[in-house]
Amino acid sequence: QNGDYKESLINLEAHLQIEKELHKNTVNQKISNLEISHKAEAISQRNKELTELNEKIEKANAELKIEASLERVRTVAMSMKKPDDLLSICNILFTELEVLGIEELRNAMINIYNDEKNTFLNYDFSASLGQSITLFSMIHSHPVPDYITKQIRQGKSHFAEIALTGDQLADWIEFREKNGELPD
Repeated sequence: QNGDYKESLINLEAHLQIEKELHKNTVNQKISNLEISHKAEAISQRNKELTELNEKIEKANAELKIEASLERVRTVAMSMKKPDDLLSICNILFTELEVLGIEELRNAMINIYNDEKNTFLNYDFSASLGQSITLFSMIHSHPVPDYITKQIRQGKSHFAEIALTGDQLADWIEFREKNGELPD
């Protein structure tokens, strides 16, 4: 039996050694997992910061793109020598709105009102239709220019938008043709 104790002690010692090694490995694995988790959190936080920074950069770039377009329009406007040069402003305005991503743009126009004569001079540019200058009378006018003029003069916006369908659209097309305007 004496020999059995020695062998048992050896086996117990070996078992304890293996258990210590397993415990040590488990602790080391937990430490490694914590380090990895900490690094992952740090990377995640840095990713979030970089995403926010990228969004700010994209917003600043968009603002710079708008400012560059405005500057090109200002340059053309400042180089104006005669009233008909308003067509050049309509052209560059149309172009720059497209550059800024405004799709399906029909035209860009500038209207100069003469209240004494009850008329307005329409400077109009369209990529598909070209450019035109048309004198409109506000006497016996059409509801569309009346509506647009009213919208603009109310001062809520310098822009006006209207959608026509059916008989309204057919009437508007006929009115434009009578005024010598290019067809859409």
